[in-house]
Amino acid sequence: MKKMRKRIHDNYSFFFPYFIYLIIGALFLSITKKGDILLLINEYHNPFFDIFFKYATMLGEGYYFAVIIIIMGMFRFKYFLEGLILFLATGAVAQILKHIVNDARPISYFANSIHLNLVDGVSVYQWYSMPSGHSTSAFTIYLFFAMISKNEYVKFVYFLLALIVAISRVYLAQHFFADVYVGSLLGVILTLFIHNYSESSTILNRTKWYNYQLINTKSNVL
Repeated sequence: MKKMRKRIHDNYSFFFPYFIYLIIGALFLSITKKGDILLLINEYHNPFFDIFFKYATMLGEGYYFAVIIIIMGMFRFKYFLEGLILFLATGAVAQILKHIVNDARPISYFANSIHLNLVDGVSVYQWYSMPSGHSTSAFTIYLFFAMISKNEYVKFVYFLLALIVAISRVYLAQHFFADVYVGSLLGVILTLFIHNYSESSTILNRTKWYNYQLINTKSNVL
Protein backbone atom coordinates (compact mmCIF):
# COMPACT_ATOMS: atom_id res chain seq x y z
CA MET A 1 0.00 0.00 0.00
CA LYS A 2 2.94 2.32 0.62
CA LYS A 3 4.06 2.02 -2.99
CA MET A 4 0.47 2.52 -4.14
CA ARG A 5 0.19 5.76 -2.17
CA LYS A 6 3.49 6.90 -3.66
CA ARG A 7 2.21 6.28 -7.18
CA ILE A 8 -0.85 8.38 -6.43
CA HIS A 9 1.31 11.12 -4.93
CA ASP A 10 3.71 11.07 -7.89
CA ASN A 11 0.75 11.54 -10.23
CA TYR A 12 -1.16 14.15 -8.21
CA SER A 13 -1.73 16.24 -11.36
CA PHE A 14 -4.02 13.46 -12.56
CA PHE A 15 -5.36 12.18 -9.26
CA PHE A 16 -6.12 15.49 -7.55
CA PRO A 17 -8.64 16.64 -10.19
CA TYR A 18 -9.90 13.06 -10.46
CA PHE A 19 -10.68 12.92 -6.73
CA ILE A 20 -12.53 16.23 -7.06
CA TYR A 21 -14.50 14.68 -9.94
CA LEU A 22 -15.34 11.67 -7.77
CA ILE A 23 -16.56 13.83 -4.89
CA ILE A 24 -18.66 16.14 -7.05
CA GLY A 25 -19.96 13.18 -9.05
CA ALA A 26 -20.95 11.28 -5.92
CA LEU A 27 -22.78 14.37 -4.66
CA PHE A 28 -24.74 14.73 -7.91
CA LEU A 29 -25.60 11.04 -7.96
CA SER A 30 -26.87 11.21 -4.38
CA ILE A 31 -29.21 14.16 -4.95
CA THR A 32 -30.49 13.43 -8.46
CA LYS A 33 -32.61 10.71 -10.02
CA LYS A 34 -31.37 8.41 -12.75
CA GLY A 35 -31.29 10.29 -16.01
CA ASP A 36 -31.50 13.81 -14.55
CA ILE A 37 -27.91 14.72 -15.41
CA LEU A 38 -28.23 13.27 -18.91
CA LEU A 39 -31.46 15.21 -19.54
CA LEU A 40 -29.82 18.41 -18.31
CA ILE A 41 -26.85 17.98 -20.66
CA ASN A 42 -29.15 16.85 -23.47
CA GLU A 43 -30.94 20.21 -23.42
CA TYR A 44 -27.78 22.06 -24.45
CA HIS A 45 -27.06 20.38 -27.77
CA ASN A 46 -25.63 22.67 -30.46
CA PRO A 47 -23.78 22.11 -33.77
CA PHE A 48 -20.32 22.81 -32.30
CA PHE A 49 -20.62 20.35 -29.42
CA ASP A 50 -22.32 17.80 -31.68
CA ILE A 51 -19.21 17.67 -33.86
CA PHE A 52 -16.77 18.04 -30.97
CA PHE A 53 -18.15 15.16 -28.88
CA LYS A 54 -18.85 12.99 -31.93
CA TYR A 55 -15.10 12.83 -32.56
CA ALA A 56 -13.85 13.31 -29.00
CA THR A 57 -15.57 10.10 -27.95
CA MET A 58 -13.27 8.20 -30.31
CA LEU A 59 -10.40 8.92 -27.91
CA GLY A 60 -11.86 6.17 -25.75
CA GLU A 61 -11.99 3.58 -28.53
CA GLY A 62 -10.12 0.32 -27.93
CA TYR A 63 -8.42 0.32 -31.34
CA TYR A 64 -6.96 3.76 -30.58
CA PHE A 65 -5.37 2.33 -27.43
CA ALA A 66 -4.06 -0.67 -29.40
CA VAL A 67 -2.31 1.54 -31.96
CA ILE A 68 -0.77 3.75 -29.27
CA ILE A 69 0.64 0.89 -27.18
CA ILE A 70 2.24 -0.62 -30.29
CA ILE A 71 3.98 2.71 -30.93
CA MET A 72 4.95 3.00 -27.26
CA GLY A 73 6.39 -0.50 -27.39
CA MET A 74 9.06 0.85 -29.73
CA PHE A 75 10.31 3.06 -26.93
CA ARG A 76 10.19 0.30 -24.31
CA PHE A 77 8.76 -3.20 -24.61
CA LYS A 78 7.35 -3.01 -21.06
CA TYR A 79 4.99 -0.24 -22.20
CA PHE A 80 3.57 -2.49 -24.89
CA LEU A 81 3.19 -5.50 -22.58
CA GLU A 82 1.67 -3.54 -19.72
CA GLY A 83 -0.60 -1.62 -22.08
CA LEU A 84 -1.77 -4.86 -23.68
CA ILE A 85 -2.56 -6.38 -20.27
CA LEU A 86 -4.45 -3.23 -19.28
CA PHE A 87 -6.36 -3.21 -22.56
CA LEU A 88 -7.42 -6.84 -22.21
CA ALA A 89 -8.08 -6.81 -18.46
CA THR A 90 -10.14 -3.63 -18.23
CA GLY A 91 -12.02 -4.42 -21.44
CA ALA A 92 -12.88 -7.93 -20.26
CA VAL A 93 -14.05 -6.78 -16.82
CA ALA A 94 -16.17 -3.99 -18.33
CA GLN A 95 -17.84 -6.38 -20.80
CA ILE A 96 -18.51 -9.00 -18.12
CA LEU A 97 -20.13 -6.39 -15.86
CA LYS A 98 -22.18 -5.06 -18.80
CA HIS A 99 -23.68 -8.48 -19.45
CA ILE A 100 -24.26 -9.21 -15.77
CA VAL A 101 -26.06 -5.91 -15.12
CA ASN A 102 -27.69 -5.80 -18.59
CA ASP A 103 -28.97 -2.28 -17.93
CA ALA A 104 -30.97 -0.25 -20.46
CA ARG A 105 -29.25 2.66 -22.16
CA PRO A 106 -30.93 6.09 -22.22
CA ILE A 107 -32.72 5.57 -25.56
CA SER A 108 -34.40 2.42 -24.21
CA TYR A 109 -34.86 3.69 -20.66
CA PHE A 110 -36.83 6.74 -21.76
CA ALA A 111 -38.36 4.95 -24.77
CA ASN A 112 -41.22 7.10 -26.10
CA SER A 113 -41.73 9.09 -22.89
CA ILE A 114 -38.98 11.65 -23.51
CA HIS A 115 -37.50 12.85 -26.79
CA LEU A 116 -33.69 12.90 -26.66
CA ASN A 117 -31.52 15.12 -28.84
CA LEU A 118 -29.25 12.80 -30.81
CA VAL A 119 -26.22 13.51 -32.98
CA ASP A 120 -26.39 12.67 -36.67
CA GLY A 121 -24.05 9.88 -37.69
CA VAL A 122 -23.79 8.38 -34.19
CA SER A 123 -25.30 4.94 -33.69
CA VAL A 124 -27.06 4.91 -30.33
CA TYR A 125 -27.13 1.57 -28.55
CA GLN A 126 -30.00 0.30 -26.43
CA TRP A 127 -28.58 -2.13 -23.84
CA TYR A 128 -25.51 -2.95 -21.75
CA SER A 129 -25.25 0.53 -20.31
CA MET A 130 -23.42 -0.12 -17.01
CA PRO A 131 -20.50 0.48 -16.95
CA SER A 132 -19.41 2.69 -19.83
CA GLY A 133 -16.77 0.83 -21.81
CA HIS A 134 -15.45 4.02 -23.40
CA SER A 135 -15.03 5.67 -20.00
CA THR A 136 -13.28 2.60 -18.63
CA SER A 137 -10.98 2.56 -21.64
CA ALA A 138 -10.31 6.31 -21.54
CA PHE A 139 -9.37 6.42 -17.87
CA THR A 140 -7.24 3.31 -18.39
CA ILE A 141 -5.46 4.80 -21.39
CA TYR A 142 -4.80 8.25 -20.00
CA LEU A 143 -3.93 7.22 -16.44
CA PHE A 144 -1.43 4.77 -17.91
CA PHE A 145 0.04 7.56 -20.05
CA ALA A 146 0.10 9.89 -17.03
CA MET A 147 1.98 7.39 -14.87
CA ILE A 148 4.76 6.92 -17.41
CA SER A 149 5.01 10.65 -18.09
CA LYS A 150 7.34 12.94 -16.13
CA ASN A 151 5.60 16.17 -17.07
CA GLU A 152 3.01 17.36 -14.54
CA TYR A 153 1.20 19.54 -17.07
CA VAL A 154 0.90 16.61 -19.46
CA LYS A 155 -0.50 14.44 -16.65
CA PHE A 156 -3.26 17.01 -16.10
CA VAL A 157 -4.01 17.12 -19.84
CA TYR A 158 -4.40 13.35 -19.78
CA PHE A 159 -7.01 13.68 -17.04
CA LEU A 160 -8.88 16.26 -19.11
CA LEU A 161 -8.86 13.95 -22.14
CA ALA A 162 -10.31 11.09 -20.08
CA LEU A 163 -12.95 13.42 -18.63
CA ILE A 164 -13.92 14.68 -22.08
CA VAL A 165 -14.49 11.11 -23.27
CA ALA A 166 -16.70 10.42 -20.23
CA ILE A 167 -18.73 13.59 -20.83
CA SER A 168 -19.07 12.71 -24.51
CA ARG A 169 -20.80 9.44 -23.64
CA VAL A 170 -23.50 11.32 -21.71
CA TYR A 171 -23.76 14.09 -24.32
CA LEU A 172 -24.24 11.52 -27.10
CA ALA A 173 -26.97 9.81 -25.02
CA GLN A 174 -25.00 6.57 -25.01
CA HIS A 175 -24.76 6.36 -21.20
CA PHE A 176 -26.06 7.77 -17.96
CA PHE A 177 -23.67 9.68 -15.72
CA ALA A 178 -23.58 6.73 -13.27
CA ASP A 179 -22.28 4.53 -16.10
CA VAL A 180 -19.32 6.78 -16.87
CA TYR A 181 -18.67 7.37 -13.17
CA VAL A 182 -18.38 3.62 -12.48
CA GLY A 183 -16.43 3.15 -15.72
CA SER A 184 -13.85 5.69 -14.58
CA LEU A 185 -13.47 3.95 -11.22
CA LEU A 186 -13.03 0.61 -12.92
CA GLY A 187 -10.37 1.94 -15.27
CA VAL A 188 -8.46 3.85 -12.58
CA ILE A 189 -8.44 1.07 -9.98
CA LEU A 190 -7.38 -1.70 -12.36
CA THR A 191 -4.75 0.49 -14.02
CA LEU A 192 -3.32 1.56 -10.68
CA PHE A 193 -3.00 -2.01 -9.42
CA ILE A 194 -1.60 -3.46 -12.67
CA HIS A 195 0.89 -0.62 -13.14
CA ASN A 196 1.99 -0.86 -9.51
CA TYR A 197 2.64 -4.59 -9.93
CA SER A 198 4.51 -4.00 -13.19
CA GLU A 199 6.77 -1.36 -11.67
CA SER A 200 7.29 -3.26 -8.39
CA SER A 201 8.08 -6.68 -9.86
CA THR A 202 11.76 -7.35 -9.31
CA ILE A 203 11.71 -10.37 -11.60
CA LEU A 204 10.21 -8.46 -14.53
CA ASN A 205 12.35 -5.35 -14.19
CA ARG A 206 15.60 -7.35 -14.03
CA THR A 207 14.99 -9.00 -17.39
CA LYS A 208 16.54 -7.41 -20.47
CA TRP A 209 13.63 -8.17 -22.80
CA TYR A 210 11.15 -6.40 -20.51
CA ASN A 211 13.11 -3.14 -20.67
CA TYR A 212 14.21 -3.52 -24.28
CA GLN A 213 14.22 -0.22 -26.20
CA LEU A 214 13.96 -0.18 -29.98
CA ILE A 215 14.06 3.64 -29.93
CA ASN A 216 16.16 5.33 -27.27
CA THR A 217 14.64 8.54 -25.90
CA LYS A 218 14.94 10.77 -22.86
CA SER A 219 11.68 12.58 -23.47
CA ASN A 220 9.95 14.03 -20.41
CA VAL A 221 6.60 13.26 -22.00
CA LEU A 222 7.17 9.51 -21.99
